[in-house]
Amino acid sequence: MSESVKQSPIKELRERMGVSQGELAMILAVSKTRVGDLERGTGEISPAILSKLAGLGLDPDEIAQKQVEFIEEKRQELIAKFKKSQKGSCP
Repeated sequence: MSESVKQSPIKELRERMGVSQGELAMILAVSKTRVGDLERGTGEISPAILSKLAGLGLDPDEIAQKQVEFIEEKRQELIAKFKKSQKGSCP
């Protein structure tokens, strides 16, 4: 990973478009909950969503790669927090 991702590319896109989660959900034909999952990195981007993003003029490969990096960064942060919490619990 070259640079810190910190924010989901889906959230970045939504904010750049100036739309709410509900509005993006309508554009992508998914639920608002699904958009929230994608923004938190707890949901997988389906080929159908990537196709709709491509229809908005976005590079689906770039979006998918950024989402993978975002999820990996979140995973590493959770592992670090877990390890830190374990150091304090050992006698």
